[in-house]
Amino acid sequence: MTREKKTGEEKAYAVRSSSTAEDLPTTSFAGQHETYLNVKGLGQLLQAVQKCWASLFTDQAIAYRARNRLDHRSVSLSVVVQQMVFPDVSGIMFTADPLSGHRGTVSIDAGFGLGEALVSGIVSADLYQVLKGRIIKKQIAEKKKVIYPTPEGGTAVKELPSGLQGQPALSDEKILELAGLGQRIEKHYGSEQDIEWCLAGNRFFIVQSRPITSLYPVTQVDDGKFHVFYSFAHMQMMMDAMKPLAISLWQTMFPFGKESRRSPSPIVLEAGGRLFFDTTVFQDQIGPVHGAVRHALPW
Repeated sequence: MTREKKTGEEKAYAVRSSSTAEDLPTTSFAGQHETYLNVKGLGQLLQAVQKCWASLFTDQAIAYRARNRLDHRSVSLSVVVQQMVFPDVSGIMFTADPLSGHRGTVSIDAGFGLGEALVSGIVSADLYQVLKGRIIKKQIAEKKKVIYPTPEGGTAVKELPSGLQGQPALSDEKILELAGLGQRIEKHYGSEQDIEWCLAGNRFFIVQSRPITSLYPVTQVDDGKFHVFYSFAHMQMMMDAMKPLAISLWQTMFPFGKESRRSPSPIVLEAGGRLFFDTTVFQDQIGPVHGAVRHALPW
């Protein structure tokens, strides 16, 4: 701001909240604290910073912490000020499919203008999915609204020109480029990521990345092969997670593949308090199995 006073040049900024309780393994706090876009001038900037700090104690933030049993006194909030990017297209990318939980699928939501329109639910976004460097799904939405920055600061909802409403927000080339960026970010952080991005001109900008907290836990097998697991809990109509003692008991009682009577079965694995049978072992031992299981294997 001091440099702007000297040069007379006015820039726009994004003012974002960053809480110490955000992006934990089980809580994301997405949308609980305030963000202000296209902030201009010292007065607007200071006001936006104050409102971001105050958003730590809004009704929704307090209720969210209470539901997740987080101590209100242990939470702090910083404010991040970023130079504003004015995007042609923006959206959200998940490096794992948040609906199916498939870890190999990159899922991209995209729309025209600022990403605020997608996050707030004003518009339906295009959906693109990429698996192993190949686009496997393109679902083009009718995007009637768009959020653009205003000259005086702030943003406004406008009608998107009719000629663009049914057009894809991203080309195939850009879809694959963005998916590649997402996989690099996932590799850097070592976990699946929920990424906010925007495209200005021909260049992508990553404005935020956080761990995906809604993915269902999966069993960990490190042999580099594909596996199909059958949910024991659903087979027995057991919807709740098991206690550790029950998990240990079932793993020990199951007879297949055990080295001794007291050792747990290597084909009964746990994830999220549930038991899963590794049906791939049976296929290897007895040959072809039911078509539904065979076709679930991605080879």
